[in-house]
Amino acid sequence: MASQYSYNQTFLFIISVLLLVLISSSAGSLLESQGIALLSWKSTLRSHQFLHSWNSNSNSTPCNWTGITCDAAVIRRGRDLVITQINLSGMSLAGQLDALNFSALESSLLHLNLSYNQLNGSIPPTISILSKLIVLDLSVNQLSSNIPVEIGSMKRLKTLDLGQNKLKGLIPLELGNLVNLVYISLDNNTLTGVVPSSLGNLTKLQTFNLPNNHLIGSIPSSPGNLTKLNNFHLYSNQLSGSISSEIGNLIQLTNIDLYGNLTNLDFLSLFGNQLSGSIPHEIGNLIQLIDLELFTNNLTGPIPSSIGKLTKLNNLYLWGNKLSGFIPSTFGNMTQLTSLILCQNQLSGLIPPSLFVSKNLNDLRLFDNHLSGPLPPEMNNITGWTSIQLFDNILSGYLPSNICKGGVLQKLILAHNKFQGTLSPDWGKCNNLTFMGISSNKITGVIPHEFGQLIKLGKLDLSSNYLQGEIPKSFSNLAHLYNLSLGNNELVGEIPTVFGELTNLELLDLSSNKLTRRIPYQMGNCLKLRLLMLNNNNLSGSIPAEITNLINLQEALDLSKNKLSGRIPTQISKLVMLQSLNLSHNNLSGNLPSSLSDMSSLSFIDVSYNELEGVVPNSRLFQKAPAKWFAHNKGLCGVVKGLPQCIPFYARKDGGRKHHIAIILVVIAFVGTYQNIIDATKDFSSKYCIGTGAFGSVYKAELSSGEILAVKKIHSLEDGNTLNEQAFQNEIHALTQIRHRNIVKLYGFCSSAIHKFIVYEYMERGSLGSILGSETAIELDWVKRVDIIKDIARALSYMHHDCVPPIVHRDITSNNILLDSEFNACISDFGIARLLKPESSNWSMLAGTYGYMAPELAYTMRVTTNCDVYSFGVVTLELLLGYHPGDLISNLSSLLDKISFVKDELDQRLSLPVPQVACQVVVALILALCCVESLPVSRPTMKNVFEKLKTVKVVPHLIPSLGDQLKWCDLMDIKI
Repeated sequence: MASQYSYNQTFLFIISVLLLVLISSSAGSLLESQGIALLSWKSTLRSHQFLHSWNSNSNSTPCNWTGITCDAAVIRRGRDLVITQINLSGMSLAGQLDALNFSALESSLLHLNLSYNQLNGSIPPTISILSKLIVLDLSVNQLSSNIPVEIGSMKRLKTLDLGQNKLKGLIPLELGNLVNLVYISLDNNTLTGVVPSSLGNLTKLQTFNLPNNHLIGSIPSSPGNLTKLNNFHLYSNQLSGSISSEIGNLIQLTNIDLYGNLTNLDFLSLFGNQLSGSIPHEIGNLIQLIDLELFTNNLTGPIPSSIGKLTKLNNLYLWGNKLSGFIPSTFGNMTQLTSLILCQNQLSGLIPPSLFVSKNLNDLRLFDNHLSGPLPPEMNNITGWTSIQLFDNILSGYLPSNICKGGVLQKLILAHNKFQGTLSPDWGKCNNLTFMGISSNKITGVIPHEFGQLIKLGKLDLSSNYLQGEIPKSFSNLAHLYNLSLGNNELVGEIPTVFGELTNLELLDLSSNKLTRRIPYQMGNCLKLRLLMLNNNNLSGSIPAEITNLINLQEALDLSKNKLSGRIPTQISKLVMLQSLNLSHNNLSGNLPSSLSDMSSLSFIDVSYNELEGVVPNSRLFQKAPAKWFAHNKGLCGVVKGLPQCIPFYARKDGGRKHHIAIILVVIAFVGTYQNIIDATKDFSSKYCIGTGAFGSVYKAELSSGEILAVKKIHSLEDGNTLNEQAFQNEIHALTQIRHRNIVKLYGFCSSAIHKFIVYEYMERGSLGSILGSETAIELDWVKRVDIIKDIARALSYMHHDCVPPIVHRDITSNNILLDSEFNACISDFGIARLLKPESSNWSMLAGTYGYMAPELAYTMRVTTNCDVYSFGVVTLELLLGYHPGDLISNLSSLLDKISFVKDELDQRLSLPVPQVACQVVVALILALCCVESLPVSRPTMKNVFEKLKTVKVVPHLIPSLGDQLKWCDLMDIKI
């Protein structure tokens, strides 16, 4: 079928060429050859759906084709038409450029635009034969390889746009020969090396775009020669050094962005770099500047007063540096200024009143500095304020009263200063206000009733002041409110029942006030609440059962230090995402609900100083809990160390019965072997200990028969009560469900009043982590390492996809991968494994080993197979590098960056893999990097990973180096 298609294509092309020769005589032979060249190129494209008009119809000429412009003016031989422009931007073309015969277009083509397509491959050096070309735009494609140096010979070029491709290597010095260039853009590629100083020869340049590459070194001083430059973008590179004083030569510059990098032109973007030194005084010569952006660098010293000469400036962004000294009073000369952002520096002194001469100023952000003194009253003269953010300074005096005159203010954040006085009722006129933050000041008086008119308000933080009076009932109008913080004040009265109408609330903090009466049951309507803090008040009555409807509570529920009474609602177990529960210092009575053990995300609970009694639930959280969480109650007992043990009813009648049951378990589990284990380990002498983990120590036991076993003894307390009962049960449960050649074999277990231990097969070479950290790591050649990666992937694929329900290990680390004498790998230590039952919540408290845990576990406790996938990726990288990758990988942005980094960091103790193995190493590397993606949904499944590892082909021919693997190893074949 494919050969028939190829034949038809060839046949049609030949017919097209023959017919083209016969088309209208008004077209000369040059036009004919140009048409033939374009039809020939079209026949090589994989996609050309918009080029229907490109054919050899006798009634058509190339001049009538889509995207083609002809002209006779450039030809000296009379009126013959020739192609002068090709504009195929956004035509969904897919193919390569090297199939295009540029020589046919050499004498006439002025404009070539192939942007916004899917062209791939390299830019052919032969493109330089287009010596008359003025515009070359190949942007937004998939072109790769280096920029050909031959482009430097195309001296008539005025526009060169190669941005948003996959170009790599150095910027050719020869581009400095393109002296007629007005516009050059090489942005969003993977270019490396320094910015060539030869680009300073491009004196006609107005736009210079090199952002989002991997350029290094300092910013060359030669751009100071580019006096016509309007826009200069170097942001998101790795440039360093200081800003040259020659920037003062760029007098045409209207927009300068140095945030993260340089500073020049009409628009200069240098953000995301490491520029240091001071801002040169000469920057004041750039009198055409509209935008000056030098933020997020390492700039030091004072802000030059010469910036005040930039009278056309609209936006000044210097935030995120280390600038010091005063804010220059000369800023008052910048009457066009609309946005002034100087936050996150080390500025001191007063805010100069001259700042507010500009009636256009609407955005003022000076937070996180050392500014002091009162706010100038001139602030009240500006009617267009949209944002005032002055928090984290040492400002004092009274709050401005008339800043809402224009009614457009959206953010007012004055927190963490020393302001005093009262809150102005006039702020109720800020109809567009979405965020008001006045916390941690010295504000007195009441909360104005007028604040209930702020119907767009989303966040209101008045905490840590000296506010008095009651909470206004008018707050019921604040339908968009999601964060209300009034804690640490002197508020009185009851919690308004109308709070139940604030259904968008996610955070409510009324703690440390003088609130009284009951907690309104209407609070149960605030179903989006994640945090509820009512502690340290004088609230009374019982805990309303409706509180347990707040199933999205996650961060904390704190009702401590009140006068609450009655029982703890049994429905509290519905709060399955809750991490912290504090009910201490109340008058609560009755038993602790046994359902508390179902709250799998709970990591902190304090019920001390109440009247509670009965059994503390037996779950892992309570087994590890300190006694102070339960102290000073009426009669709690149970598994918590420091509390009295609960005596079951049957044990009171027969004190020896419970111990007798434990002995029966021993006999059932280890008929005839229990004493052998004790003898072989000399009653678990440290002499036979070969490893220690979170839940137990592992011992080598050589039986009299010569058989060698591994025995994990679960850690216990001094009185013989097991501390890690749940871990013991988890491991037994998991290992009795599964049998697999790459999962350590379970031989038996023992559970008695004296000992709890598990017996496994013995793995001669110990853990992968111990081998990688020792001199024996050189025995793990690349073939063995790839095989170990496959073994781990095979086991996890089985656990996740072949077990019902799936099993999540939750602690895949190099120390939990064991190797036998033949270097076959087995997964061990299932102490915190989980069965993913569809009917259960699968939420859990934080568990695992730091450095191997998936990042999402920092904000959610939901257990999924993605957690194991991430840990597998870390272990694989550790195996390839020879050491734990730490944060190195997360600091690199693109996948190719990470591949390149790890490729250069492969375990230095081994020689580079031979070509026959190198592709397998590269595939394992890419898969590992996919597995450690920060977003869980971006990670592959272990089934996909194992299938890719299993099917990767060994390349038979020799390749010079591992670096070349990325050229011939087909990455598309291993996409997940």
